[in-house]
Amino acid sequence: MLQLQNICTPPLFSSYIQIIAAYMASIHGKIAIVGMACRFPGGAHSPEEFWQLLLSGKNTMEDVPSSRFKIEDYWSDRPGVPNKMVARKGHFLQEGTLFDEAFFNLSPREAMNSDPQHRILLETVVDALDDAGYKESRDGGERGWNKSKMGVFIGSATDSYQNNLASQPIDAFFCPGTIRGFAGGRISHYFGWQGPSVVYDTACSSSLVAVHSACQSLLLHESDAAVAGAANMLTSPEMFLGLSKGFFISNTGGCRTFDESADGYCRAEGVGVVVLKRFEDALRDNDKIDAVIVASGINQSGPSESLTMPHSATQAMLFTSNCERAGISPLAVRVVEAHGTGTFVGDYAEMEAIKATYCQGRKSQSDSQLFVGSLKPNVGHSESAAGMASLIKSVLMMKYRQVVPHIGITTRLSPRLGDLEISGIMIPTSLLPLKPVAGEKHIFTAVHNFGAHGGNSGIILQEMLPPMDSIDQSTSDPRSSHIIVLSAKPHTPFTIVIGQLLQYIETAGPISLSSLSYTTTARRQDYTSRIAFSVTSIKDLKGQLQTYPSPIILPRRNSAPKVGFVIGGNGSQFQGMGKDLYNTSPVFKSYIDACDIAAMEAGVGGLTGLINGCIDPLLNNSISKLAGAIGIFSVGYAVGMMWRHWGLEPSLLLGHSLGEYVALALSGCISLADSMKVLVAKVHAAETSTHSEDGGMLAVGISANDAREMIALSGCSGIDIACINGTFQTVVAGTSSELQRLQDFIRALPAPPLVNRLPGSIAWHSAHLIESANALQKVTNLIPFREAEVPILLNVNGTLLEKGATLSSRYLSQQMNIDIWIELSAKAILLPFLRPFVPTKTMLLPTLGGPTSNCWNSITKSLARLYEAHIPIKWANYHDSYPVQLVSLPSYPFTRKEHWIVYSDRLSPHTRSENIASSQKQLTPHSSPTYLEPDLPIAQHQTVMSAINPPDVLSVTQILSQELNVPEYSIKVDDLIEDVGVDSIMWLLLRDGIYSQRHCTCPWPEWRKGRTVQELCNLTEMHFQGACKS
Repeated sequence: MLQLQNICTPPLFSSYIQIIAAYMASIHGKIAIVGMACRFPGGAHSPEEFWQLLLSGKNTMEDVPSSRFKIEDYWSDRPGVPNKMVARKGHFLQEGTLFDEAFFNLSPREAMNSDPQHRILLETVVDALDDAGYKESRDGGERGWNKSKMGVFIGSATDSYQNNLASQPIDAFFCPGTIRGFAGGRISHYFGWQGPSVVYDTACSSSLVAVHSACQSLLLHESDAAVAGAANMLTSPEMFLGLSKGFFISNTGGCRTFDESADGYCRAEGVGVVVLKRFEDALRDNDKIDAVIVASGINQSGPSESLTMPHSATQAMLFTSNCERAGISPLAVRVVEAHGTGTFVGDYAEMEAIKATYCQGRKSQSDSQLFVGSLKPNVGHSESAAGMASLIKSVLMMKYRQVVPHIGITTRLSPRLGDLEISGIMIPTSLLPLKPVAGEKHIFTAVHNFGAHGGNSGIILQEMLPPMDSIDQSTSDPRSSHIIVLSAKPHTPFTIVIGQLLQYIETAGPISLSSLSYTTTARRQDYTSRIAFSVTSIKDLKGQLQTYPSPIILPRRNSAPKVGFVIGGNGSQFQGMGKDLYNTSPVFKSYIDACDIAAMEAGVGGLTGLINGCIDPLLNNSISKLAGAIGIFSVGYAVGMMWRHWGLEPSLLLGHSLGEYVALALSGCISLADSMKVLVAKVHAAETSTHSEDGGMLAVGISANDAREMIALSGCSGIDIACINGTFQTVVAGTSSELQRLQDFIRALPAPPLVNRLPGSIAWHSAHLIESANALQKVTNLIPFREAEVPILLNVNGTLLEKGATLSSRYLSQQMNIDIWIELSAKAILLPFLRPFVPTKTMLLPTLGGPTSNCWNSITKSLARLYEAHIPIKWANYHDSYPVQLVSLPSYPFTRKEHWIVYSDRLSPHTRSENIASSQKQLTPHSSPTYLEPDLPIAQHQTVMSAINPPDVLSVTQILSQELNVPEYSIKVDDLIEDVGVDSIMWLLLRDGIYSQRHCTCPWPEWRKGRTVQELCNLTEMHFQGACKS
């Protein structure tokens, strides 16, 4: 066999060979379905509602509703009448005319001119991504969600909304609103994805062709995750007329698949989306796997007798090839979800192909029978979306292990299909249990999807085993408090978001709080309005939801908030410091263990004894003093590395006393091993000094200058200023006897300040340790110091050691522009000292609350504040190592409005003139009561706008209001232009509107994101003032 690695090839060709080799190795790979969403007739707005519809055996057929077109204008009971059809039925979506344009940053004008197929696809993709737990890895999600390799594969075959739009003046958004390629492009653009984005039109086989292409892209590693979907909307009569004249659709009613009286299919609307990943990646990323695609394929019925006639032999070739690709016998297939449209020729051809492929040698016993059914009698034939509907139905049947009844046989089974029982085929007419074929371990389902032009597509599904709906109950989450987060876009009422979660809690049955936390933080996208809860139980969560405060909406800022780490020294130690976190956080434990190893290499053991409470660091003996110092360093270092593991990178480090050693280690100035060597040497040097037993420290609630005067007045000698902790927070150090004299002197004053003797017998940070400092210098001379990776504020002189630099001349007062300080100490001792020196809006957050506090209660409360402050957190890392799984929560509650151009016959001059007038009225701001601010008369709009925007920008916002088709009061000067619906097309429309108003032209800047409405106004004035001067 040819050894590829031995071929001498140019680098580019070598890379190509590697790609081909990787493809050949993975071509038989499995694809996991990790998310689903749908909109089908009968109010099936989710897979769960769709399943209930199928269980009920409901037929959703109805007359064409007037919201689509007036069926009486195009219907006749006599065949052959020009521009008339005998058919009058269909299956329609209740929400077909509605859309949440604000969610997708579209203007009402653009939404009105966008094909409802594109619009509903956008919303359904959001639902499917919610179901899949999509959160981009850079935003804290699992590693498999990478924007640069997210693919979009859409099936779309008709665009009847063009006919609706053509009955009014053609708008600038007509082309992007109706061209099929934009159906996928809009999805990729909204999410910022960079993988392939393709729309397929293979008529009624489009959706499974899209799924097949998505699978191929994944197996080629062109995509790491893929959205495959399809949509079909019926907005005008032209295609109805053509299909009726061509004998495709039934003139007598619905799809009667496999029935003797079947005479064609019934058209339907529908949207379906699945999210796909390579199977191994889905397992790695802790995804919810609904089913597995083990094979997919497509071919063409070229040998058929006519273009629109199916070809059984070609279909059978595809089915056989798929079984070979899946590595299974055709007899292992338990269910076939047939294309089954209810046409005389089509049903017969497909059944013959089924017999030829799956039934050769099949036993007729019940444990080996092949179930064959079709959902089209339930929800109609949604044409380009039909295969997606069949796929979702098949996944649901395997998930619930039930075969739903086929309701298409209303008279009797078509005799043309032959004796199906002899072939081992059963068409289920009631709900039946679904088990693997006798002798097989797995359930396999084949899904068929054909196009009228001869295109055939199909996939084979395998159930997911073991079930993904449970986790090992023997392993519990040791975290005692959990964080639950909710977010929404500003226009969405937050009461709905809260209400959805409350309803879920009430109806979902037993809920894993840790999995709920994992889902809301690591597996849902974040929006602008946010609220977070630290909870200990579902009951606690329910109580907080019922009394929730207003969500946090932060003002827009040009840069992300800056986070600083502050680490305390002496005073933060206690017996058992960090014990709870050590026992419940594998990440924290790993860094403590690393510190323990470093301490042992430095010749000292006992760190784990301190953590476990076996050593009291407050006792006045050598072991306790050394253990306390090592504990202060180790806990601070481990907490800092834990926060970094969770995605928080500090902009500044501030260590106090021993905490400065932690800051130096975290900044990269000194390695962990060398930090421990210096720390141990420092404690040893202090312990062996002449003042190691008779020294101490005294905290006094006065300024440093007042402390110096107090020392002089008291007559005490040998006392130094050790720490300046604040304006009125000073620590002095000296001999024990002199400190006692000073303490007695202060307490004898008429109005004595706070004075407190600190534990310990060493006069730290004083001249008493000069001898120790000299001994320590000998050790530090051997330590390699490196450039700082993170800036550090230095204790001794308050200067800043900048990143990659030596000491800076800038001082502390110039560097306190940190938005959030997080203390890393075992108990928060420095945050109160920081408060007087930082702005009131600066957050001061503890990590650990001290000996009496629950560590996870403190951590989750701080995480809640960080989330609300829009601090990026690697939530997947936060939940790593804990037994959590993705929970199926309610999808985003869209706030929809009607955006619809009613169809009018374009051939009639009378209706055309009426429609033009109607469309012009629709494009006039404030013409629709739905745009008016509640209880605000139209006459007051100008007053409201003047209060919101300065007078000098009203002219531009008026034009913006007209072009966007939104009320002027809804435009705020600090809105980003892309958030109010200004894209590159709207940018040019604004230009022309402003040119028309100003009666002059000037060079117009290029469109770009990030500008606010105020900047647009300023830019306009600047350019036109320049044009007028010239």
